[in-house]
Amino acid sequence: MSASSIMNHTFTLVLTGPDPSDPANLDRLFEAGCDDATFGARDGVFIAEFDREASSFSHALTSAIADVESAVRGLQVLRVEPEELVTASEIATRTRRSRESIRQLFEGTRGGGDFPRPTAWLSDRTRLWHWSEVSRWFSTRLNEEVDSAEDAELLGVANAILTLRWFMSRRVSGDSKPKDLASAFRKSWLVLGSWVTNASRPGASDTSSILRFFEHVK
Repeated sequence: MSASSIMNHTFTLVLTGPDPSDPANLDRLFEAGCDDATFGARDGVFIAEFDREASSFSHALTSAIADVESAVRGLQVLRVEPEELVTASEIATRTRRSRESIRQLFEGTRGGGDFPRPTAWLSDRTRLWHWSEVSRWFSTRLNEEVDSAEDAELLGVANAILTLRWFMSRRVSGDSKPKDLASAFRKSWLVLGSWVTNASRPGASDTSSILRFFEHVK
């Protein structure tokens, strides 16, 4: 791997479990390779802000999750940021446009009228879009490279798996057998793994790294 193929990737892991900023835990995390992260808390929730060098975003993300969860017993990743679901205000921030400009795009008064449709509504006035769809639209329709749609899709898949793991862990009762939970989870991530494997898009060469992530969180 040449030095020129290495890039810096910035992202945040949202954590649950023991306090990662405890001196003993920090030592374990740094020994595990997390010396490129800053550990802290936001509104009482533990976070790890990574600045990781890797050949791709998928390699940076999967290695960071594996390093964190292997270093401190009970420390687990809940979500990855930046979030793939975005509001119009967040789209404006990421594209360096005004909120009014984004409103005109999604209402169709500018941009050809084919701006991606919202995927969810928090209220009558607050919509959510998939950033992967929005960033790809800016690239293909306006020839503006605002972000990587492939990286955004990876974030969406990673968070879907992490959320699934969290919900399934909450369903474990005294009568549940760990092997049954593992089996059910394995079937679920195989479906998502199949989606990634069959996706024909730039970045498909990172599939093996993404699948290693599925293996890690099962």
